[in-house]
Amino acid sequence: KQTEESESQLDEIQINKIKMNETLKEKEQLLGELKEEIEKSNRIIKEKKETIINVASEETKVNNELTETKANLQNVSARLRRLRVDAEDVELEKQQSKQKHNELQVQKEEVLNKVKELNAEYDEVNEKLQRLKKEIAALKDRLANLKDQLTAYKSKLGFLEDLKKRLEGYSKPVKTLLMYKKENRLPINGLCDSLANVINVKEGYEIAIEICLRDYAQSIIIQTNEQAEEAINFLKQNNLGWVNFLPLSNFKDIKIDIDESLTSKTEGPLNNFITTAYEYKNIISYLLKDIYCVRSRQEAEVLLREIREDKSDVKFITKEGEIISKSSIAGGNYSRQEELSLIGRDAKIEKFKAKCKESKEEISHLQKELERSEERRVGKECRSRWSPYH
Repeated sequence: KQTEESESQLDEIQINKIKMNETLKEKEQLLGELKEEIEKSNRIIKEKKETIINVASEETKVNNELTETKANLQNVSARLRRLRVDAEDVELEKQQSKQKHNELQVQKEEVLNKVKELNAEYDEVNEKLQRLKKEIAALKDRLANLKDQLTAYKSKLGFLEDLKKRLEGYSKPVKTLLMYKKENRLPINGLCDSLANVINVKEGYEIAIEICLRDYAQSIIIQTNEQAEEAINFLKQNNLGWVNFLPLSNFKDIKIDIDESLTSKTEGPLNNFITTAYEYKNIISYLLKDIYCVRSRQEAEVLLREIREDKSDVKFITKEGEIISKSSIAGGNYSRQEELSLIGRDAKIEKFKAKCKESKEEISHLQKELERSEERRVGKECRSRWSPYH
């Protein structure tokens, strides 16, 4: 039984041995294959080692290059940072320059505008200067004309005052009486003045008044008839000539009727164009009664056809001296020496006095204006000599 068991075990062992041999062969085969694989792997490993060595060498090289590149990159980064800072500085300078440029542009525009304004002001000053020079020349001409005019006025005034002083235009007896009265040598009381000396005639009506008054202009106004007789005796005794006297006492109660209808249809009664003292008004009204001033002879002829028969004494006169009445017409070329005419002499003297005064005032005003204009001219000439481009 043990033998059987032993044989059985031996058989099993033998079987296991066979199996093991087979397994061993398989293992040996596998080992051979493994050796080949190992050898192959070794070759591959060797190759890989070589590759790794090469890669390591390359890696080292690359690392070196990378390190160099990193260094270069750091340098570049630093350079870039510096460039960025420089760029920022440049940009800031650019902005500042642009701002400065804009400011300069604005200043340039302001300067150009100022130059333009100065040019305009210069032209304006120059134009005003030329106008001022013309004004000054005109003022000088006007001043010279006024001085000539004043000289002429003074000459005429002096001439008229001399005529009045010497009583030129009066007859010798009238002149003698008036001179004696002026010198207080007249032995007669009550002598007033000549009619011509006590009236003022409205300008433009001198001829008409002179023609209507005729010789009455040289009549002597005296207070009473008795005094007139004394004066006539004085003239006779001294062989001085003939004088017409107008005693005021003869005219006190005289009333002159005025035709209102004719007054409204004409320029008015001729005595309306004379001004005189109250005590002489009746004399003037009497001497010029029933005389109306008209604009033309034709107007007078129309009015004559309309007036009543009881108004046959009415006369019409034009400013030129034409007299038209029911019975006659008088006219023509009236010769009148204005300087020697007694009518309006005092008015002319006052007129020339007023003109002399007015001319003196205007000359004084023009001289002051000329002085101011000369000062302005000097100032503008100084400004005009300055060039706005300097």
